[in-house]
Amino acid sequence: MSMLPEDDGEDKMTTMKKQTLDQRIDAIKPGGSIELSRSNGTTVTAERSGDGKTLRFVRSSGDTSTVFRTTSFNGWNTAKVG
Repeated sequence: MSMLPEDDGEDKMTTMKKQTLDQRIDAIKPGGSIELSRSNGTTVTAERSGDGKTLRFVRSSGDTSTVFRTTSFNGWNTAKVG
């Protein structure tokens, strides 16, 4: 019998990165933004609206910026279950 925890098939580093990213996004102040990734001249950012109620994900490359996801924002930890 092994004393090691069972492998549930989930990469632990990926989980840690997701939690860290969730925490970073949750901490964006109204009117603020954070860079999520940058590769080959393309940058992806998360932006919170000035009133704090909307979160936008934006892909920028050269002179072009595209909002590819918009959602209402109440913080990730405020979801109600049931």
